[in-house]
Amino acid sequence: TPSLTMNVIVGQKKRKTPVFSDEISYIAFNPYWHVPHKIAREDILPRVKNNPSYLARNNYEVLSGNKIIAPHSIDWQDMSKYHMPYRFRQKPGKFNSLGSVKFMFPNKFAVYLHDTPKKSLFRYSDRSQSSGCIRVSEPALLAYQLLEGQKSEKDINKIWAARKTRHVSLNASVPISLEYFTALPAQNGVIHYSPDIYDYDKALFRDINLASERLMSGQKDI
Repeated sequence: TPSLTMNVIVGQKKRKTPVFSDEISYIAFNPYWHVPHKIAREDILPRVKNNPSYLARNNYEVLSGNKIIAPHSIDWQDMSKYHMPYRFRQKPGKFNSLGSVKFMFPNKFAVYLHDTPKKSLFRYSDRSQSSGCIRVSEPALLAYQLLEGQKSEKDINKIWAARKTRHVSLNASVPISLEYFTALPAQNGVIHYSPDIYDYDKALFRDINLASERLMSGQKDI
């Protein structure tokens, strides 16, 4: 299987993409976006309170449990980030925040790989723009590769063209590792440095300096 390299968009500093390992088990084509509670309360709710038509314009449904609720039946001014018993779900479509596909590895962080309608962001040098999930610039190529030997490109394209939500399980789960490096070896022994967008290096340097100070002072318990 050939390697696949592409630009991605990761979490903002205030909503970091977590570091962990898991396995991709299925792909969701033409997905709904079930809005995480934090994003619903902090991002979407203020917009709805300012203008309730925001929901219809952006193809959101309001749910209580599994029941769809009419947005106009809710007193949005009575809602707050501390009191919001409803959840939002964005319907599949051209402007769905997940784009046309998401690659699922169920985890406690509720993050995954997915497409995006905001393709222009991939041109930026600073691509820490998401709320934690990872947006991929070549979702079709990734889908073809993950389903290689299981479904043809023609079959996959038919699933997309149907414009209906469909989950396709992988015959064998694929390991995925989300890692964070600010220095990596490049060609000819040159080290490639990247910005420390999450300030993780600060904690590392602090521990190194503390260990050095203890060593210099003669302490052995480091």
